[in-house]
Amino acid sequence: MYSTSQGITTLIIGVIALVSMWVLFVKAGEKGWKAIIPVYNSYIAYKLFWKKSMFWVALIMSFLVFGITIGEYAAHMDDMVNIFYTTANDMGISTDVLMDGNLNMTEEEIQQAARDYTNRLDYELENGEDNPVIDAFADATKNVTPLDILLMLLVAILSIALFVIGIMYCYNVSKSFGHGAGYTLGLIFLSPIFLLILAFGKSQYVGHGGASAAEAE
Repeated sequence: MYSTSQGITTLIIGVIALVSMWVLFVKAGEKGWKAIIPVYNSYIAYKLFWKKSMFWVALIMSFLVFGITIGEYAAHMDDMVNIFYTTANDMGISTDVLMDGNLNMTEEEIQQAARDYTNRLDYELENGEDNPVIDAFADATKNVTPLDILLMLLVAILSIALFVIGIMYCYNVSKSFGHGAGYTLGLIFLSPIFLLILAFGKSQYVGHGGASAAEAE
């Protein structure tokens, strides 16, 4: 369950990343305040560290993933709600409790209940017994069209492409400050820490993708 400490940690990490990007923008000859404006800050970052065209590619792909996902969710929302409540009822959780959002259970108790239910479901499946949750899934499957499958396949392909673009972006940020693969991996897996190192360390901006300052202009 999401705790206050997790929220504070997330906030701190966000502030560190924001401050770091502000400093990196200044190092690259850009106004730091541009780092705090959503979406626009990404445009500036791509302009400074890679290519503006790749920002638009990533943005369009992100909108497609978001739009298709929301559209599919809306189209099959009734089926998903039915599966959710059927599963809850099969686990012995009342609709009223779900609506109130108060299970009166610790996180460990919830995890144990989920394990117990999974074991029971596995037993019923192995022994060919009827289960309302399986029936709900079967009913939902009947409403899935070939177009739904194609759209979700497109989402998967676009998501992989966005992941690759993210890796390439990190590589170009690293090169823009005179570094290589090591910093690229750091920016991928420990982004706040390595942004902080780039911002407040001795690294200097050498141009987008490692180009010279003259070429960057």
